[in-house]
Amino acid sequence: MKHQQFNDSTLDAAWKQVEKEIRSSGLKSPAPGFNTRWQARLAKHKYATKRKEIWLLVGISLIVALGFLGFLSLQTIPSLSAQNGLISFFVDLFAKIVIFVNMVDSIFETLSRTLPKVLPISLQVSVIGSLFMLFILWVSMMRRLVQNQGVQL
Repeated sequence: MKHQQFNDSTLDAAWKQVEKEIRSSGLKSPAPGFNTRWQARLAKHKYATKRKEIWLLVGISLIVALGFLGFLSLQTIPSLSAQNGLISFFVDLFAKIVIFVNMVDSIFETLSRTLPKVLPISLQVSVIGSLFMLFILWVSMMRRLVQNQGVQL
């Protein structure tokens, strides 16, 4: 069985003929209604994606809230077994909240008095500027997120 020998000139001629046929054939237009079907599928996909994101956010928030509720309930179960259970529960809870707020306030007060003396002014300005820029970035991202959901600010 004899095989035809191919050389560069026959391959080039064949390739040029293929290119000529590709260029001479026109572009085929999409089937009627393609754009409408594609846009409907895209809208359905965006809706499904947004719905998944919302359920994920709700789920994470629920888990965090249940964890916080569980932590509070573990902290307050001993106080509910007392004679005046409900009253002592609220008094104890209010006292714990006041103590926590006072503790956070004293920490911030201590830091605000000692850090300016320890850190150079250039580092302080850099940290404050960076925090301000991060806050501006966060606000702009939240604004864009809200506007993407269709709410105008």
